Amino acid sequence: MAGEAAELGRRLVETVWAGSDRATTAEIVAAEVVVHHSRAVAPGSGGQAAVGDYFRGGFSDAEWAVEDIVAAGDKAAVRWRMTGRHDRPFEGVAPTGRTVELAGILIVRAEAGKIAEIWHAEDMLGLLDRIGAKPEVSAGG
Repeated sequence: MAGEAAELGRRLVETVWAGSDRATTAEIVAAEVVVHHSRAVAPGSGGQAAVGDYFRGGFSDAEWAVEDIVAAGDKAAVRWRMTGRHDRPFEGVAPTGRTVELAGILIVRAEAGKIAEIWHAEDMLGLLDRIGAKPEVSAGG
């Protein structure tokens, strides 16, 4: 089962996110996948193809690479990196032409040959800083 989860996680990054491959998405992601993420991700398997679309919206040449996979039981952790040139508006920031990287961790749980649950986190604050975004910081309270 660990091998299955590892392969599904690898395919999610390299095929679905990297290419927004809807056919592969339907093949490897359960229709009712549960996604744990701090940002809103569209429900169901289609939301995962939209992840790639979201980043390519600001980085048209975005490329994803899997750097490590560790698997046990029905879960796999995937360390990944996205590299791309900021050539389109992204999160309200005009294109800078900078080539930047975004690192992240993805954990998938496999069930019945598909990804049934996803946890992912990425360094969005670092990415926004590298393209010159200046997030508002409150004084606390």
